[in-house]
Amino acid sequence: MSTPPTALSPDKNETYDETRLILCEGESDNNFFRKLMQRRSITGFQVIKAAEGKTNFNKSK
Repeated sequence: MSTPPTALSPDKNETYDETRLILCEGESDNNFFRKLMQRRSITGFQVIKAAEGKTNFNKSK
């Protein structure tokens, strides 16, 4: 059985501490969900930012 592909580069080590994961597109999304969970006392979710791509697709020219 092969290992499933991952969006993370091989040199990045991600650790998952919660049972649910929220994968955000950018830093502002990440901050929004963290503040929302903090203010509403929501637990059981981990928020991470998506891995950066090699193509720099999200960067304007």
